[in-house]
Amino acid sequence: MKKLFLLWSLIAVLTAVSAIVTWMLGGFHFAYKADASKLTFVILAVFAVMTGWCGWLSWKASEVIDCAGKISTYNDKWPRMLRDLQNDARHISTAADICTLLGLLGTICGIIMAFFDAGGFKGAQSKDQLGVAVGTAFITTFAGIVCCVVLMLQHHLLVHAVKRKQIELTPEVRNE
Repeated sequence: MKKLFLLWSLIAVLTAVSAIVTWMLGGFHFAYKADASKLTFVILAVFAVMTGWCGWLSWKASEVIDCAGKISTYNDKWPRMLRDLQNDARHISTAADICTLLGLLGTICGIIMAFFDAGGFKGAQSKDQLGVAVGTAFITTFAGIVCCVVLMLQHHLLVHAVKRKQIELTPEVRNE
């Protein structure tokens, strides 16, 4: 049974449903208009790519976890394969951190847009300019944090499943 991949699939389906609902309610159009930096879409692109990567790793890990220890000819390779999967999963954690930092970068861009004009320290000259500046700050922060939380959840599930199988196969891993 590929429990790990099924968990990832559940997260992916819930994410896709959330994206469809957001699109139907005009959320992406709103983000496009309100985020002058367009960092929200960079964050979403990083999120989409790394969610796909996590799905691929979850599939590979499910196969290794299901087969490890059952096929006696490959027993010496399973711990190395699990360690490689765990190392590959670090990219997911790094991407989560990048999403958060890009969200904070958008926040700083929005604050700069609110307080500074191209000509100096004049600040936003109209309500529309101030709205775009504040929108940039809030939307990028929101996107960065939400994407980070989902990526960290995927990372945790993957690494925890791999670690459990490592402990089962090699008891000396318990002390690490």
